[in-house]
Amino acid sequence: MEEKDDNNEEMPEGEFEEIKREEPVKEVDNSNEIDVDIESKKVDMTDVDNKPLLGIDSVKTEYNEKPDALFDHKKHDNSDIKKIQEGQMKWAMFLMMAILIIVVIVPFVKYNYVDKFDYHGLTFQKTQLGDLEFYSTQFPVVVGTGEVVGSYSVNLRNNPKELDKIPITTNKNRIEFTLNDGKFGDAYIALNPFMELCDNSSIAMASLSGFLKDSNLNVISAVTDKAYARDNNITQRWCNSDPLDTVFYVTDGNDTKITEIQNGCYELQFNNCEILQVSERTILKMLEQYGENFRVE
Repeated sequence: MEEKDDNNEEMPEGEFEEIKREEPVKEVDNSNEIDVDIESKKVDMTDVDNKPLLGIDSVKTEYNEKPDALFDHKKHDNSDIKKIQEGQMKWAMFLMMAILIIVVIVPFVKYNYVDKFDYHGLTFQKTQLGDLEFYSTQFPVVVGTGEVVGSYSVNLRNNPKELDKIPITTNKNRIEFTLNDGKFGDAYIALNPFMELCDNSSIAMASLSGFLKDSNLNVISAVTDKAYARDNNITQRWCNSDPLDTVFYVTDGNDTKITEIQNGCYELQFNNCEILQVSERTILKMLEQYGENFRVE
């Protein structure tokens, strides 16, 4: 009879033995490492700063670490923005001052100092009217008793300083009018009928005639050529026509100048159509003589 192996005992029907497969395990002694690790991780629970943080506490702590940095950065940005704004304000003030100077101060200086000047006892003011420039002045109106009863305005189209370049050759360096029984005789503006016609001829003669009329002179238009005067039924006048007359003889020539031909007779010669310049130079000369006695403030 065979012997039964104790290890192979039959199990009761319906029951199975659970067999575990065990592999050899190498035993490692980690006791020392575990002890060291535990010791290193021991935390004093009373120390709030070293208190371990879990869950929402850890999130809150990470979030709380950032505000200081964010605040510093924002503070830095605000400082830069403030500097930029201050710079912009300075530029704005500078531009406002520049505009104020351009709009107010420059015109004031220009009107009162650049465009205003004294010339031979008279004060001239330069003004702009469209494309035209005028040089205006006033001189006193004086009656026979020497009393000043008003003022008279003169508007020249040319700068008096430029007109001063036109030479004047007269007796005593003056333009004088003939007298008849203590009164001024007639003043004639006698034109050379064959002279060059210029764009400003009418303006020039109207200005000279108007100034002489406003000076209480009887002004008469004439020509110098007898045949032309006869054929066109125009008054003829020359220097020797009447010693009681004052004649302004206007003609073209090689130069622009004013010359006294004889007593009471003045030749106004123009070149290159400078007829307006020579007529205004004549007016200016008479104003200079006026300015020797009167100055307009």
